[in-house]
Parts: sequence; structure tokens; C-alpha cells
Amino acid sequence: MTNDEKSAQAEARERERQSSGRFDHLSPFEICHFHFLWGKRSGRFSKSEIGVFLQAALVIVEQAHGLGGEALHPHLALSTREPEPVDPALVPEIPVNTVREYTLYTRNSSFGDKFTLNSPELAGDPTGRSQLLGRVQVQFGAPSGDSVPVAISCLNPGGMLAEPMPSPLADVFPGRLPASPIGHNEFLRFATRTYYLDALTCIDDPFDLSVGNVSRSSGRLLSDLLHRALIGQNLFYALIRVEPRTPKSSFFFRGPAQFEKGKDGRTVLRFAGQVNIPYPEGYLFPSPDMAKGVAVGPHSELDPFYWIQAMQHERATDAALSGAASKVLSSANELFSYKYDICGDSGKAKPSFEYTNHTVDGTFRLKTLSWVSFVNSRGAAGSDGSYDTVSFAGFGTWSRDPSNGLHLVCAQICEAKALPYVSIQIGGGRISNINTKPPNLDDVRP
Repeated sequence: MTNDEKSAQAEARERERQSSGRFDHLSPFEICHFHFLWGKRSGRFSKSEIGVFLQAALVIVEQAHGLGGEALHPHLALSTREPEPVDPALVPEIPVNTVREYTLYTRNSSFGDKFTLNSPELAGDPTGRSQLLGRVQVQFGAPSGDSVPVAISCLNPGGMLAEPMPSPLADVFPGRLPASPIGHNEFLRFATRTYYLDALTCIDDPFDLSVGNVSRSSGRLLSDLLHRALIGQNLFYALIRVEPRTPKSSFFFRGPAQFEKGKDGRTVLRFAGQVNIPYPEGYLFPSPDMAKGVAVGPHSELDPFYWIQAMQHERATDAALSGAASKVLSSANELFSYKYDICGDSGKAKPSFEYTNHTVDGTFRLKTLSWVSFVNSRGAAGSDGSYDTVSFAGFGTWSRDPSNGLHLVCAQICEAKALPYVSIQIGGGRISNINTKPPNLDDVRP
């Protein structure tokens, strides 16, 4: 269908709407606006400023990034759309005036990007994707009618007691960047070119909080959630080097978000954010060596997405999970084996974990556990108090280190028969970083 034919169809539909007079049903209206204002160190604003901001919901936060003062984050959402029907059995109890922590279910939490680049060297329109290991923190406010305000923050894996890894992003940012979920090393494969992607982090924009209002009767946010994030990855660093005109702002991931009751009775948070970014004709895209650039033609675009599925976790001292696998092939083509026995109370049973990466001929052995979380995959009932997924962090030795020093491990292992998954990161992912990412995109939607 040509553009003229599409325009003619759109005009015909508009004439039909006008003749019917049913604008309220056929033409729903929706607007979301978020703003940020850097505050004064005294925390006092003029009457004129207050008059403007009282027209919208206000969230005032004291800065924790070494910059001092306060900030205002007014946000306004209006919609005439009818709420979609929801199964009452899936609606969880929405807490108020509290903070809850959720564990990312890494198999269904990811950052990715569909590359549509008009260039013979970059044909194929591939989708790159990396699963994310970490946590989500949700602050619930005071209720107002049926809604409760929420502020959502994505965090690094629990028990990650280590200094942040140096990065080009941290070097140029005007403040301290918050801890963030960590991705996995993967390949991005065009038709004739392959890129190795590593050092992925999805960092919450500290200048723009992710806030919204959740309906207590449905568990859904009243409007699409805006979650702004800074992406740290070798490909993005190369992109800024070879194409200095690349925008330096954070990504505007927007999409539906909801809280639902899992089959085990615990709350699940789901978010599917995405953004479309036109890639101007003549802009350069990095070559696989990350040093040179390839010019793209017209109608090029990027479609990044940020997906979150996170389960509420509670202290489970009686929980335990164990397992083993040999000669498993990771999504980055590394062969590995592992065995583990993790208990919720290390005072009752000594935790054990051993991981061998056969590709690099290195073995990690756990010495001490620093954090553990037990959850169930979204479809698991767990009615008997059992769990099918364990996330943990701790310290141990790496056989390739001649000093025999201690190194951090963060891992998540899911033993669900229908949804098996393994993620293991040694040294924050810099020493060894593997996972069994499912290849099909539809299998990992949140």
C-alpha cells in the first residue's frame, strides 16, 4: 500500500468518526508529562514556583549523588481510556507507605535493541539482547482513592559488596551513578558482520525518577510507566566515539507496567518499556572492531527495549535448593559446568557452589555467602513452600588468579522444568560472565 493510499484511508476513517459524533468512544485521549527541576540547596521555592508545581503530583527527594540540594519531579497523566478488564484472582494487595524489594527474574528481564540500518554492510535487521541480573526497589506512597503512588528503582544484584567498576560513562557523568542491573556478554549478528557485546549495565537516570500511580483494584499503573535509563556497553561507547552527533541523554523507555499475584501468592512486577529512535541518514555506526564507522542510509532506526519481570522475595530460612549440570553451552558459546547446594539459613547448612568455565579453563569455589533470595518462576505454584529459583552472591577463589584472592560471584539458577535458566557472573561479570539466554524473543517477554 502506498503512502497516498494510507493517507486516503486515514482521512476516510476520520470522516466516519466525525459523522458518527462518537468521539468519546472512538477517539480516546491520553497524555503523560514528566518534568525535572533542579532545586535550591536551602530546599525553599518561591510562591510562584509552588503555584505551578501544585498543578501536578510532586515527588521531592533529597539528592544522594553528591550534588546537594533538592529536586522536584512533577508528573501529570490524563486519560479517557476505559481500563482493560482484569481477572480479580490476579490482583495482589497493593501496600501503602512502605518499601518493597523484588528480585529480577533474569530469564524474562532484559535490555535489547532491534537494529534497522540501511546499509549493505549492516543488513539483516538483527535484535541484540542481554538478560539482566539484579533487583527492583518499589516505594509505595499514601493512597488516594483507588490509586497509590509508586517510585520504581532498578538495582544491582543483592549482596554485591564491591566498588563499582570503572566505565567511560561514570568518568563523564556529573555525579555518582546509582548501582544497576548487570547484563551478560552476547553476540550481535548482522547478515555479514558479528559484534561481541560486553560490559552491559542499565543505569537508572538519577535526575529523573520512574514514578507512577497504581490502581489498587487492578494492580496496573494508570498510565504507561516512563523509565529513563543510561546504557553502558562497549557498542554504545564506540558509537559515541565514531559518531559524536549521537545524543547524550538517557533512553526514554515507556510502556505498560503492572503488579500481579503469582500462583504462589507473591507479587510479580512486570514492565515492557520501549522507544523508537530514528537514525539520521549519513550518521556513522561502529564497525565490529569498534574503531571505524559505516555510514547508514535513509529510513534507519533503532528500537531499544527494557523488559522487567521481578518477584517479591521474603526471608526464607527454611528454603533450600540444589542442583548440578555438566558441559552446558552458554549463549556466548562458552562451555561450563556447575554444582550448588544453597540454604536460606547458612547456620543450618554450609552453602556450596562450584563453577568451571571449560572454555577459559577456570574454576570458582565459593567460600562465603553474602546474600540469598528464593523465588518462584511466574507459572510455579509453590503452594507447599518450595521454590524453583535461587539467586545468591558471595565470595570465593578463582583458579586462574595466582594470588588466590577472593572474588565476587552473583548468580541465579532456575530449576523449573519448563523454564530452566542459569546466570553466573564472577567479579561483577569482568572475570567470567555466562548465561543460558533463550534464543526466541517471544519466550522471554515479561
